[in-house]
Formats: sequence, structure tokens, C-alpha cells
Amino acid sequence: MFSRYLRYALCLIICSLLAACGSNKDDSSTQNGGTTSSAGNTSSSSSGGTSAAEGSLTPENPTGGWGTVVAGPDGPISSAYGTWYATIAVSQDALTPGQSVSVSADLSLSGGFISGLVSAGASVDKMVMMITAERAFDATGWARQAADQDSSTLLTPSGLAIEGGAVGAITNRFGYPFRSPIDVLVELPVPASALSGGAASFSFTAEPTLPADLPPGLYRIRADFGFKSKTAGVDSATGRWKGLSSLNMTTLGMRPPPPMVGSYIYSGLIPASGTNVAGQAVDATRIQARMPWTILHDYSTNGYAGVVADEDSHRFALAQKNLIHDEVVLPPGGSYRIEPTFPTEKADPRGNIRWNWSSGEVSGSITGPDGVTTQLPTLPFTGKSSSTHPGPTTGNAAYTAWTPTQQGKYTVVVKGWVNDASGRRYEGGGTYRFWVARRMTMATATFQGMSYPVGYKYGRDIAFFPAVPADVSITTTLYPNSGSGSTDKEVYTNSGQASQYGLFSTTQGMKQVAFTAPGEYHAKIIATYTDAKRDLWVCAMRHAGVIYPTTGQTIVARGKKMRIGGQYLERGETGREGYTDASGVSYLEHIAYPYRSGDLLLMANDETAAMNRIEPVLTYEKVGAAASNWDQRLDEIGTTNIYTRTSNGLSPHMFPEYITDRQYFYAAAARPGFMGRFVIADGDTQAPDWSTSRNSFGGQAGATQNGDIPGDLYRFFGGVVIRNQGQAPAYASYLSSGAILPKGSNNNRIIAAGAEDIIGSKGTKSRFFVAGFRPGTVLTEGTIWKPGMQVDPLLAVKLSLKLDQLKGSDWTTMGTAEAMGGADGSWLSPTAFTLKEPGAYRFSLNGEWTDTAGKKYLGGMPGLPAEGGEFYVASAIRPSGAVGLTVSLPTLSSFTFSDKLIVSGTSTASTVRYTLLMPGAILGQGEIPVTDGKYSIALDPGTINKTTPIYDFISLLTRQPMTYGGRILHLSLAAQEKHNGVDFWDVKRVIARGTTVIAVK
Repeated sequence: MFSRYLRYALCLIICSLLAACGSNKDDSSTQNGGTTSSAGNTSSSSSGGTSAAEGSLTPENPTGGWGTVVAGPDGPISSAYGTWYATIAVSQDALTPGQSVSVSADLSLSGGFISGLVSAGASVDKMVMMITAERAFDATGWARQAADQDSSTLLTPSGLAIEGGAVGAITNRFGYPFRSPIDVLVELPVPASALSGGAASFSFTAEPTLPADLPPGLYRIRADFGFKSKTAGVDSATGRWKGLSSLNMTTLGMRPPPPMVGSYIYSGLIPASGTNVAGQAVDATRIQARMPWTILHDYSTNGYAGVVADEDSHRFALAQKNLIHDEVVLPPGGSYRIEPTFPTEKADPRGNIRWNWSSGEVSGSITGPDGVTTQLPTLPFTGKSSSTHPGPTTGNAAYTAWTPTQQGKYTVVVKGWVNDASGRRYEGGGTYRFWVARRMTMATATFQGMSYPVGYKYGRDIAFFPAVPADVSITTTLYPNSGSGSTDKEVYTNSGQASQYGLFSTTQGMKQVAFTAPGEYHAKIIATYTDAKRDLWVCAMRHAGVIYPTTGQTIVARGKKMRIGGQYLERGETGREGYTDASGVSYLEHIAYPYRSGDLLLMANDETAAMNRIEPVLTYEKVGAAASNWDQRLDEIGTTNIYTRTSNGLSPHMFPEYITDRQYFYAAAARPGFMGRFVIADGDTQAPDWSTSRNSFGGQAGATQNGDIPGDLYRFFGGVVIRNQGQAPAYASYLSSGAILPKGSNNNRIIAAGAEDIIGSKGTKSRFFVAGFRPGTVLTEGTIWKPGMQVDPLLAVKLSLKLDQLKGSDWTTMGTAEAMGGADGSWLSPTAFTLKEPGAYRFSLNGEWTDTAGKKYLGGMPGLPAEGGEFYVASAIRPSGAVGLTVSLPTLSSFTFSDKLIVSGTSTASTVRYTLLMPGAILGQGEIPVTDGKYSIALDPGTINKTTPIYDFISLLTRQPMTYGGRILHLSLAAQEKHNGVDFWDVKRVIARGTTVIAVK
């Protein structure tokens, strides 16, 4: 998929074909000089538009005589073609089923607007207005959205957000499988003077009829403005409209990407009484509107931000796409805004309610970790907040600059109300819970969004960073057949304490949970530790995904096909990459997850322009279904054939009480050390993709400002859920991989795994690379060591492993293990080794893969020394009073990328052994001499970068060292210490997150 973006002053113009896809043929009639059409499957009707007139407006006087905005954002709107202005009015102040609604709208275009469209290639035959209706609040008063973006009121059984809906007007004209209660298109002729450069004004009217079964709630009427081409009509092959465009030359009704402003406006809220889904009469004039309020949305905590009230969590969740939204952990020592923000008002400013920011009030309380509750003052809102998300402010430091005095878990109550410009009251808020603590991270073989087969046992070894004996709690919930009722789900809890060196496994109390039936799973991991300085460290992590059957599968999960040269291909080479040329013209390149599980996506990093983007969207096919033509609508970014549906054909995101078929997918991407993406969605999702360059992934630990660079390897995974009414639920898994190409490769592509060499983390190429058990890991005496590995891309590789133990000054072989891995790139040692004694161990690893032609390829773990990578078993018992190995660093310190990181300390040994690695590569290992009881090692970022390019700390944009963020270094130090004649092995761990150094005691 290849789009050309032209930058025109400050506006971004999407120059696309004037072909808009649609689905239902319309019947049209001409009245009063205008033409009106209604979508074929609605009961709406309309009178024609009334007039089109030459205008006297000019770019020099763009607002004169235009009147006052009735609804929507105030003021005229500038675009690349000129300035436009519109108002909308609805005669009725209440709606009832079967009623005719009178809608009028005036549109004014500045001089040169229409002629500018024509000059840009548009065929302007008629000006059009499309009228649709959106239920902003349901019969209970709860907020609903046409498009759930970055949050959702449609949730999985475990309460995770399902994004999707209509990215624009709710209409089935352009391929959406759902509709609006009304859907009317009004046409007006274009004055000749406007075609030759004059201004123009248009007065549209419509009288659609509401359906007899209109669901009750609070509605808004939406008016989309644009034009119709001379060749517009319904495509006979697809049944979709083409040739209807917005004032931005995009598809009519579509929400354009910023900085373009959509050419549509909304009326105010109108109550619609009627009968709800349970057959009860609802008086909509008595509905109290309630919106989700979040707090702390300005503070990213390892890739996500914002806290949802307990009272709203069963019907609203945040989804910021980097990873699963989790418990917020705020660093101590700061001041924080705890005023409410409105997350549903962030995605589309054109659709925002017109607020009276100086109305309403807020009150609350704060309960600290010690259980003491402090009341917050009841204060009026005085204006709009300066938060990154829309919301009101009190201007009072009690809410704008709250400073926590303790570390631990807080419970904050914030609730209140605010009015819109018409005086309607909206309530929100509730009880919010979050941590004030230092962030602890974790690594495990389980990935967010990964699908697992029935029979799999959830629960793999967890390594915490910093490596401390944290108290760990894990709650695993299974949802057989996706049932969420109290009698449907299965909940398993276990807890324990990690080892002294941060490892939590079955030895420390982890209990594996067997997946016994198809459905979905969710796990929540919380770990806490208080260090010697009384600083609290907290790790919060969630896992969720699909459990799929191993036999009798009825569906197959897919990515998308590529469109190359007018053909749809499962694999192919584009011969291009995204970039921005010297004149500022940008060329954007998207590729979705590979159509086939197991394939490899190769995507360039353009370094600065963010023009190469990966689309994490899945589709599905029925097993045994006859082959059919690829649906061209799937070319659109964020679009899938997986749609939740309703009994009445209305939007499931806006009318969820009528849902019959629940369909959605999990799609995720993992790079060594962190998540690149996590999405749950159906239908059409706005901006699910991510750019390979200029992307800090929400500020996650381990991410840099440069984004993905050559040498970074990805795993793409997910699953599909199909829960259709009256049918057995169906589940399918998806797994593929990705690698990053250097700038200038000019050939983004999808290939079969193993078809060519790829770049690894050390800058060298190979057909495959191996990852898995990390050198430097610290285990306990008696550990049964049976390591697992993964191969990227996904190939069935034969791995040969050898384990050595250090005996005195010599290495002794303990044994070997050799086996073929699975086609999914997984490998498990067939041999279990018992590590009875403390000390140093090392493993060597070699891989061999044979292609279909019989040619053999060798590969291994990036940076693993030929003799093997060291890991350590610490002594279970140390002599009383022993100091052991020490590190002379404070708990938290910093260094600069232009200097060296010096790690020093004391030891009674003659040498200190070390391993240095980062997620994705081993950087070095060896021995540090001890002189007069002291040792020191200097880590040079520049030297590390030369041997391992993915350790990037120079901004590709500024060509200067980065000032925030950065890759992670793990330094393990081990020595055979002595105290009172007794030998024991001691280990210390130091972590560098970018320029922040952590050495917890």
C-alpha cells in the first residue's frame, strides 16, 4: 500500500483517488433544485436541499457575514484549498421513534475553494451533505462512541478494551457492515462562479424519518460536507459508493489524519425516548449523562498512562497500543495533576462536546498507603485544563500539583460534574488506585497477546529487574468459550518470594495453570520490594490472549495480502520504501502482518521521517471455504473482516446492547526487552500501525527515540475470536516475524522464513538467530536446568547445546543436548541438568537449518562466545557476618553517553567474573582483576555501539547523544568470596536504563 502525502504550508493534504468505497445502492429523487438519497436499508426519507448561491466571501475577509457557530468547534476552518464555515440546526428538541426530523445546515466556502479542488484534480459535479445520527449516551446515561480509539466501552471478558467502530460517519455506504439510525445524502448544484474562483454558500435541508425501533438515548446529528464527482455512483461489483469526497478530497465522512480537519459538524445533544432492549419504556429527558473520567493521564509509566475509576472499569478501558494498560506506577518525589481528563474527547476534536469549562465542581479524598484519609476541598472548575487530554481545571494546587509524601498504593476519590454550553450536566469520576514507587520490570518467556494451545501450561520463570527478592502475586483467569460470568471463568492465584537474585519459578512458589479448553486467558502479575533505603519497587504486568484448540479448528488467522502491481500476493517485494524527498514531499509505506503465519516481514527504517509503518491487523478465513477474491477494502489501514455485529444492524460500539456476534482479534509485536505493539480490535481501527523510526514506544524501558533500527528482530503474534450467536465459539492463533532493513534498501517485502539472510543485533547477517536463556542469569543451588530457546525467523532448527562447569580454574563438561526445534521457532532442551553446586557455568549453542534444496545454514545466539556464555549459581548459605562481593554505587545514579560507566567495588577473590548483555545481544564476558581487595570495570557506550549497533544512543535526527530514554544494559558480577576460611559464591547485578544506573541493595 503506497500513499503520497503532499505538505502544503501547515496542512497535510492526502491526494487520493476520488473513489470512495460503499455498500448499499441509494434511491434518489430531485426536489426544489436539490437531490436527496437515503441509504437503502434505513427507513429515513428527506426533502431536498433548498439552495446554492454565489458568495461574496474572499480569503481576505473569510469570516464576514458568516454568523455564529451553532455546534461544533468555533470559528472558520482552514484547509489547503481555502476556508470553510458551517452551521447546523435541528428543529426538534426531543426525538421519538418514527418521527420526521428537520435538519438545516449552511456551508460557506471562501473564494477559490472549489476552483482549488478542481485544480488539484477533483471532479466537482454537486456539493453534498450527508446526515447521520450518533447516540452519544445510551439509555443508562453511559457514554458511547462511533469509533473507540485509544479506549473503548466494548470490552473482552477480562475487561480489556476492544478498539474499532466507524472511523468517521456511521454509514454503510462505504463498506461498513453497520449503519446509523438515519443516513441521508443531499445534493446541491455548484454555482458556475465558484468553479472559476468565486466564493459560494449552500443551504442544505433534510427531513429524515427516524426508525420505529430507535433505541433510546441522547443523540447528536452529524452533517458531513463534500462534493460528488461526475462519475459517482454505486460500484456494481462491491455495492459500495464511489466518487463522494470530503472538502479535503478524502472519502466523504472519513476522519482525516492530522493536521487536516474533518469537514463535518455536530448538533447538540437531543434526547430520544423509546423502548430499550429489555422492552422497558425510557424517558430520555430524565437520562443523566455520565462520562468516563481518568486521572494522571499526563504521566507515562513504562508505555501507558491514565487511571480509570473502579466504578467505570466494568464498562470502559484504556488502550494506548504500546502494551496492555496496567496499574500506574508514579515515581516518588514529584507533583501530579489529579484533576479529571476526558479520554473519549482526545481522538477527534471535531466531535467533542462544546463544554462550558467554567461550570461544575469537583471533590474527593486521598487515602495513603498508611490507611489515613485526607479530604480534598470541594472546588469549582474555572476553565479548561492545560493537560494533554481535554478536561477542566480548578486552578488549585490541591488538584493541579498534588505531592505524595509516602511510597505505596494510593486510593484517590475524584468526582464531580461539568456542563456543556447548553447547560446539560455531565457527571463523572469515582475511585482511582495507583502506586507511588520505583518501577521494577520483568522478563519471561510469555508475551502479551500470545496465543497458546489447549494443553499448554501458563507460568514461566520470571526474572525481575532490579534483581531483588520481590514478593510476587500472580492471578490467572481462564475464560472457557470466552464466558465471563462468575460460574464461567476459572481463577487461579499463587504467591511467593523471588530468589535473592530476582528469579521467580516453581522453586519459589510459581504454580503453572493448565489451559484445558478453548477461550481466552488473562494473568496479572504484581511484585513489590522495599530496599535498604526504604524505597519501594513495584512491577505490574498483564498477559492476555487466545487459547485455541489443537483439533477441529474451524477458522484460520491471517494477516493481509500485499497489493503489488495490481495483484494481491501472499508474499512479494515492493521495490520501494517510505521516505521524504528534498522538496518535502513524503512517501508513506505500510505493510500489514504477513498473510501467512510463519512468514517474515522486512521493513526499512528511514531514520527520521516515520514513513515506514507496520500494520498489526489480523483477518480470518473459514477452514475449507472456497477461495474468493481479496476484498479491496482490506487495503485500508486498520480494516479487517472481523466485525462485531448487532441484531438491528446498528453500530456495535454505539449500541452494544444489541450485539449478537462478537468478533475481535489480538495483535501484538515483541522486540527483545519490550513490547512494540498490543492491540485488540474489530472492524476498522484508527491508526493501529507504528512507524519504525522516531518512535519511543510510549517511553518504555529499553526503547530509544530512534525506534526500530537494523538488527532489531520482531515476533508478531496474536489470535482471532469468533463468537457468533447460535454457533460454537471459534479461535485461531497467529505467529510470524519481522526484521528491520537499513535506510536506502528500497525494497520493503514479505518473504518465506529462511529465504534470505537478515541483519542481527551485532550487525552481521544470518539465515536465523537464536534467543532464549540469558547469560548472566543467577540461579539457586539444586536448580533443574532445562533451557528453552526461540529461533527467528520461525524455522525448525536443530540446536546443539553443551554445558560446562568451572572447577577451580578449569572448565568441565557436564553434558550435551541436541534436538530439532518446532516449525514455530521453539526449542526445548531434551536434557535436564541438575545444578547441584554453586559457581560459574557456561553454555555453548550451535544451530543448523536445512532448506528445501538440502543446503545447510549455521546460526546461533548473537554475541555468544564460542566457548559459551556464563551464568551463575549463588551459594544458598553464606557465612554469618560475611560482606561478600560489593558494588560501590548508590541505588540510583546516572552517567552520560559521552562518558564511561564505571562500576567498582570490593571482593575477597582474586578476580571477579562478569557478563554484560542487553536484550537481544551478549556484549561481553570475562574476568576483572582484584587489586588490594578492589575491582573496577569501565563500560564505554561508544565501544559497545561499534560491536553491537542496536545499542544506539545517538539520535538519528539531531546526530547528538540522546538526553532521555535508551537501551538497557545488564551487568552480572560473580566471585568466589571467602569469609573466616569459608568459600561461597556471591553475585551482584547492575542495570543501566539509558543513562540511569540501578544498583539496589
